[in-house]
Amino acid sequence: MSYVDTKITIWQRAYFDDDSDMEKIAKMIEEGDDYYDEDLGFLEVEDLYDTVEDLTIEDNLGEPTIEVYSEENMIWNNRDKFEIK
Repeated sequence: MSYVDTKITIWQRAYFDDDSDMEKIAKMIEEGDDYYDEDLGFLEVEDLYDTVEDLTIEDNLGEPTIEVYSEENMIWNNRDKFEIK
Protein backbone atom coordinates (compact mmCIF):
# COMPACT_ATOMS: atom_id res chain seq x y z
CA MET A 1 0.00 0.00 0.00
CA SER A 2 1.25 3.52 -0.83
CA TYR A 3 0.46 6.57 1.27
CA VAL A 4 1.52 10.05 2.44
CA ASP A 5 1.92 10.88 6.14
CA THR A 6 1.51 14.53 7.17
CA LYS A 7 2.26 15.82 10.67
CA ILE A 8 -0.34 18.27 11.92
CA THR A 9 -1.32 20.28 14.97
CA ILE A 10 -4.80 20.25 16.44
CA TRP A 11 -6.39 21.87 19.49
CA GLN A 12 -8.07 19.67 22.05
CA ARG A 13 -10.77 20.78 24.50
CA ALA A 14 -11.15 19.30 27.99
CA TYR A 15 -14.56 19.80 29.63
CA PHE A 16 -15.02 20.26 33.38
CA ASP A 17 -17.96 20.66 35.76
CA ASP A 18 -19.11 24.27 36.18
CA ASP A 19 -17.99 24.24 39.82
CA SER A 20 -14.44 23.03 39.02
CA ASP A 21 -11.60 25.10 40.44
CA MET A 22 -10.12 26.26 37.12
CA GLU A 23 -7.45 28.34 38.92
CA LYS A 24 -6.19 25.12 40.55
CA ILE A 25 -6.30 23.33 37.17
CA ALA A 26 -4.35 26.19 35.53
CA LYS A 27 -1.69 25.88 38.27
CA MET A 28 -1.51 22.12 37.72
CA ILE A 29 -1.02 22.66 33.97
CA GLU A 30 1.71 25.20 34.69
CA GLU A 31 3.48 22.67 36.92
CA GLY A 32 3.13 19.87 34.35
CA ASP A 33 0.67 17.83 36.43
CA ASP A 34 -2.11 15.62 35.03
CA TYR A 35 -5.45 17.41 35.23
CA TYR A 36 -7.68 14.84 33.48
CA ASP A 37 -9.02 13.76 36.86
CA GLU A 38 -12.68 13.19 37.70
CA ASP A 39 -11.96 14.40 41.26
CA LEU A 40 -11.15 17.81 39.73
CA GLY A 41 -14.42 17.80 37.77
CA PHE A 42 -13.00 16.51 34.48
CA LEU A 43 -15.79 15.24 32.22
CA GLU A 44 -14.43 14.49 28.75
CA VAL A 45 -12.01 15.60 26.05
CA GLU A 46 -12.82 16.51 22.44
CA ASP A 47 -10.51 16.94 19.43
CA LEU A 48 -11.36 20.18 17.60
CA TYR A 49 -10.93 19.03 14.00
CA ASP A 50 -11.72 22.46 12.58
CA THR A 51 -8.41 23.69 14.06
CA VAL A 52 -6.14 21.29 12.11
CA GLU A 53 -3.02 22.98 10.70
CA ASP A 54 0.02 21.54 8.97
CA LEU A 55 3.07 21.50 11.23
CA THR A 56 6.12 23.26 9.82
CA ILE A 57 9.58 21.73 9.83
CA GLU A 58 10.74 24.63 12.02
CA ASP A 59 8.05 23.81 14.59
CA ASN A 60 9.04 20.14 14.38
CA LEU A 61 12.67 20.93 15.31
CA GLY A 62 14.01 20.30 11.81
CA GLU A 63 12.37 16.90 11.46
CA PRO A 64 10.21 16.06 8.43
CA THR A 65 6.50 16.80 8.46
CA ILE A 66 5.58 15.08 5.17
CA GLU A 67 6.68 11.56 4.23
CA VAL A 68 5.77 9.70 1.03
CA TYR A 69 5.68 5.90 1.16
CA SER A 70 5.56 3.36 -1.66
CA GLU A 71 4.86 -0.19 -0.59
CA GLU A 72 5.74 0.60 3.05
CA ASN A 73 9.12 2.18 2.13
CA MET A 74 9.66 5.91 2.60
CA ILE A 75 10.73 7.32 -0.76
CA TRP A 76 10.68 11.07 0.03
CA ASN A 77 10.33 13.52 2.91
CA ASN A 78 10.30 17.30 3.03
CA ARG A 79 13.34 17.58 5.32
CA ASP A 80 15.62 17.24 2.27
CA LYS A 81 14.15 20.52 0.94
CA PHE A 82 14.49 22.34 4.25
CA GLU A 83 17.31 24.77 5.04
CA ILE A 84 17.87 25.84 8.63
CA LYS A 85 18.04 29.64 8.73
